[in-house]
Amino acid sequence: MQYDLMVLTLSTVDSILKIEGRFPVEGGCTRRVLDCGLEPGGEGNLMIVFSRMGGRVLPVGPLGDDHYGAFLRQSYSEQGIDVSRLRTVRGYRSPVANCVVDEAGVHSFLSTITSCDFAGAPLFLEQFETCRALFLSGYYMTDRADPYCEISRLLALRAKERSAPLFFDPGPLAASILPDMLETVFSCATVIALNDEEAALLTGEHDPVLAGHILSERTDALLLVKAGSRGCYAVGRNVPGRRYPAFPVRTVDTMGAGDSFLGAFAYAWLQDWELETCVTFANASGAVKASKFGTGTKVPTFDEMLAILEQNGYTVPEICRKARRFTELRLHKPTDREQTEHGK
Repeated sequence: MQYDLMVLTLSTVDSILKIEGRFPVEGGCTRRVLDCGLEPGGEGNLMIVFSRMGGRVLPVGPLGDDHYGAFLRQSYSEQGIDVSRLRTVRGYRSPVANCVVDEAGVHSFLSTITSCDFAGAPLFLEQFETCRALFLSGYYMTDRADPYCEISRLLALRAKERSAPLFFDPGPLAASILPDMLETVFSCATVIALNDEEAALLTGEHDPVLAGHILSERTDALLLVKAGSRGCYAVGRNVPGRRYPAFPVRTVDTMGAGDSFLGAFAYAWLQDWELETCVTFANASGAVKASKFGTGTKVPTFDEMLAILEQNGYTVPEICRKARRFTELRLHKPTDREQTEHGK
């Protein structure tokens, strides 16, 4: 395969403001802006992480015929992402997510969500044939009139036909996903990653462990329920439930942390690493992002991933250092006995 992962995307820009104080922000008040930035958003976070870890990612979709579209094309290219299947569509305006972050790292979005019927399903299916795996977002599954809804369904079914890994993120609109679409994607997915709030929307259960088990009865996929500083709970039909602890960091901004988690997990999974390594690697990626302000190019770098793993007692093979990509990995903390024997 020419690429590791295809991403169905409506490329989005994040316009970010960090404000003094904490939410809520009431009408009529004035808050000082502490920092600001313009970054690739949405699936761009996942794609940049995947590329930085060493993966070959192919985004397929439209780009706005505006300043933001040009900005996204250049930003992705600079991150080593193939932009040849991102088509600039005349008259199409780029979706923009206006992101406000307070000093506690809590964020809110004011977004323009637009679609673009620039190509039929055959184009997307053709491009998918060049990729080992697929990523789909629940953002495109809430409106049957949205062309991306049917395209998502056809891609999911094709992934199942090919036995190709399908990574699915229901996202914050999880409760609004069309029931038949959710059932289809759940039946085709290999890995489903969502946070505890999204899991609660789908199950009514606020405990991430219980929510994970409820969802696991609806799919053969591996369920990854992210719970921030409480770590991640993984469970599946053939995977006994287990909680993986989070990496301790000072939270600055949680925007993009979930995307960073899944981008790293998808990369690790496609390297055929053991599950413990995949989840630990993903937790490290989410933690690095949460410790930094911004999205897009502010997601974890190779050096930051190397640092957080080694600072927490994990050994990274020398071959990864030399290649500056994670070509092989087994995240295993030595036991006290092993440390003693090594000291001898």
